[in-house]
Amino acid sequence: RRPPRSTQGVSSAASDVYKRQMLVQSAGAARKRYEARRAFLVVMFTLFTLVTFVQVKRVSKDKRRATPKTFTLDEQGDKSALQPQNTPIIACWVLRANNSVDELLASEAILNGWGRGCSTLEFIDANNANINVDWEEGYVFLAGKSFRAWHFMYEKHVQNRHIDFILKADIDTYVLWGNLERYLANLASEEHHYIGKQLVRKHDTLVAGPCIVLSRKTLEYFVDASHNRDTLCTREDFLRETAEDVALAKCLRSLHILPRETRDVRGAERFMSFDPTFMSHGPLPRWYKTFSQNKIIGKGCCSSEAIAFHYVSPENQSRNLVFRDGYWSWEL
Repeated sequence: RRPPRSTQGVSSAASDVYKRQMLVQSAGAARKRYEARRAFLVVMFTLFTLVTFVQVKRVSKDKRRATPKTFTLDEQGDKSALQPQNTPIIACWVLRANNSVDELLASEAILNGWGRGCSTLEFIDANNANINVDWEEGYVFLAGKSFRAWHFMYEKHVQNRHIDFILKADIDTYVLWGNLERYLANLASEEHHYIGKQLVRKHDTLVAGPCIVLSRKTLEYFVDASHNRDTLCTREDFLRETAEDVALAKCLRSLHILPRETRDVRGAERFMSFDPTFMSHGPLPRWYKTFSQNKIIGKGCCSSEAIAFHYVSPENQSRNLVFRDGYWSWEL
């Protein structure tokens, strides 16, 4: 017969099983706590990375807005080689008069804003050392000043470079650069184009208001014709006029170059004679209602593809425009 089993051995075995179960449970709980902490750290690290990325991107964007472009791509400062194949190369010049505080603020806003899209940007006043200053400052002398500016742009920036279009703007002009590029991308610079806000005077059309855009070919014809007294493009012809846009219109008309229709398919304007608030609420002056083809105020006045506004303050030059519910307005 076998001897009776010891009860002490049985209780010791049960105790070992119980200890192993407790160890397994403790290890499981510890692993769950570890997994929870790991998941929490992963979430926090992801959030930290995302916030850091957004902040860096915002700072980078702010720096791009605040810092004027400096074009040092070649010995001529021409950046045409960096442009996408279908993007037109646009040289710009801006009429400036007296270097007042407002004009200097507006100049800075243009440099940091829409002017960054220009292949070259010139401010035309008596302090520009590269131009033949043979005019007096003042509204009545704008035609002669403009004549010199167009020739200066051709000789310095267009004649020996790949420039498609030349834009003339006033110091209080605001340009939506992307819309301008998209519009001009559909036009050939080797053809005649005379572009801007159209006004009709005595059955003749002219471009006036925020800006005037000429194709390369049109500017070449103008410069060549300025030496031909059988046209209306000589300096003497310009000096007989007060308004520079009228003088240019007469010159180009004598060359059989007429303004291009720039309204959109709904008849809304792409080039505005006033700022967005004025175009939305008015009242529009009598001369505008007399000479403008589109006489609408508010909805329907301004195209969703708007290119330029006029009489924009230096403060608003630094702001963004948004199109909502048929209106252009300054982004808050």
